[in-house]
Amino acid sequence: IPVTELMKDQDHLNIPGEPELRVAKKADKTKGIKLKEGRYQGKRKAGVYYEGDRVIYSITVSNYGTGSAEQVVIKELPSAAWERALEAEGFTASVGEVLQSANGSQIHVQEKTKDTLTLDRLEPKDSVTVTYEAIVKARQAETASLKNTVKVTGQKYDGTPVAETKYMKDSDTIQVTGEEPASEPGTGPNGVPKTGDETPLIPWLLTGLASLTAAAVILLVRQRRRR
Repeated sequence: IPVTELMKDQDHLNIPGEPELRVAKKADKTKGIKLKEGRYQGKRKAGVYYEGDRVIYSITVSNYGTGSAEQVVIKELPSAAWERALEAEGFTASVGEVLQSANGSQIHVQEKTKDTLTLDRLEPKDSVTVTYEAIVKARQAETASLKNTVKVTGQKYDGTPVAETKYMKDSDTIQVTGEEPASEPGTGPNGVPKTGDETPLIPWLLTGLASLTAAAVILLVRQRRRR
């Protein structure tokens, strides 16, 4: 049988890729780590915070898969001890705000609660960083190490959940102390400049100024009497 074009046909299959989400979290005073392949690597050294200090967590969400992730939810999971010591102010991004990804894509903030932030989508091989802030409450009775965890979830093109992996959670630890902050060299407890014998300068300056004023007044009175 002769082969003709009518005896051939073809179709195309659209096989979507699979997203792979990762999350990395770091407090602003944490040292010793670097962001690499969507995770912080190195030996973490916790920062120390005092009463009234603001703690700023940087949270980076990356998609190392081959497909887009949709409805990306970033969720804070504070412990009871963390909540007793800090007052959460929440994510700094607002609903409707447009964030810029590492590759320059626009990412829209869709929803926001006290501890969650929902982004519309994250393309493959791209990432975005958001911040979460809290304030240290009243002075602590003793120094405490407080760990705070973040979790990220998302959906695939068909609405099914992105496969969960260990890289979709991350934590960082801070130290909150009841001790007074260390003074800068050459200052007193309240930042007052000090002399070499550890005597505050400002009281001496005020005393000297008062003495000079008194002497000027006495001279003025004597001159008037002579007249």
